[in-house]
Amino acid sequence: MVKNFAAQVNIHKDPAIFVPGQSVTGCMVINVRNPMKVRGIRIRILGEVNTCIKVRNYSSSDNSFHGDLSYDEIHRESETYIDRQFTVWGNEIAARHVEPQVLPSGRHQFDFDFEIPLNTRMPSSFALDDKCSATYKIIGKLVIPDKGEEIIEKKFIFLEAINVTDSFLSQPTTPALNETTICCCCCESDPIKLNAWLDHGAYRPGDTMILNAECHNNSIYWLRCIRAKLYRKIQWNAKGHSRKKTVTLFDIESPIGIIPERKYEWKDHLIQLKQMPPSITSFNLFSVSYEMHIYMEIPYYNGYFEVVIPVVIGTLPLPNDEFELQGNIYSMPQSTVPGSTLSELPPSYDEVVDNRNSSITTYPNSNPANVATVSVEVEEF
Repeated sequence: MVKNFAAQVNIHKDPAIFVPGQSVTGCMVINVRNPMKVRGIRIRILGEVNTCIKVRNYSSSDNSFHGDLSYDEIHRESETYIDRQFTVWGNEIAARHVEPQVLPSGRHQFDFDFEIPLNTRMPSSFALDDKCSATYKIIGKLVIPDKGEEIIEKKFIFLEAINVTDSFLSQPTTPALNETTICCCCCESDPIKLNAWLDHGAYRPGDTMILNAECHNNSIYWLRCIRAKLYRKIQWNAKGHSRKKTVTLFDIESPIGIIPERKYEWKDHLIQLKQMPPSITSFNLFSVSYEMHIYMEIPYYNGYFEVVIPVVIGTLPLPNDEFELQGNIYSMPQSTVPGSTLSELPPSYDEVVDNRNSSITTYPNSNPANVATVSVEVEEF
């Protein structure tokens, strides 16, 4: 047994980030040591969503000594958004009765060019552990007699077109208003009013958000501060079951409190958005949305009142320097420190998919980051 061939898939664009209407171009390279029989070589583009939900069930045992028994059921569901394949060498049909062809020794390069549909809605690349993911990849496949299929994969990032300069999304948000009163014994305070708005309804990662909030404290109580949190809300579904997860992206507060019977304005507070996945909505299996919660804690009560502003995280227009968009933008971020406005750099997209949590990885020039390699041991003929 020796290593008879090595294969790799190259994507020409670096970083490998694409939007509708663009073409994913590249090549599959196979270096063959000794001539080998191959039924066919195929290249495929695949984009799909996968979700997984674990449900714990309980059943009573007839033997009271053992009590109730529990067991887990795994529910999975998937949707395919793009799936095309063509044969670049050999036979279209890999049937056993079809005589395989001999692939000579040496270097063989097979080019591919897949156009991403312009008018077909597909969710942006996303990953949440093994719970839900939207993945896009180029798959190289060698069909070898008596060996089955050898698969080489290379993932790329796809971004759904969400243009933050759209006339509706680029407008300031409608001011959100809420009010409450504080009851103490038989007395009720005058209302406390909270009003907040953002300079736009949509942003891209890296943009600066401008927050404005006003508090009319008509009560006789001192209020500590106005607080603001940005939440990412993820929901995924599988076989009739649903799960949700909420991630806090930042938690900030106004610099001063609000004294009784006064109005306080928290003006033009700047918040730079870190790398984060875009909004993903209107798809069956999962969604990603964002909400800004501006709230005030109520003295003498373990409660608060708030206003909620929906926020859209978009993808277009792309920055002039696409280097800013490299893999770590569309990933699950690490936890933020309460009170800080910015989180640390999140793991890269590939690290999230592989369920790792480490710093950005560098690659030697001989194997750049947008190349997947595999070596396969086969018998010599």
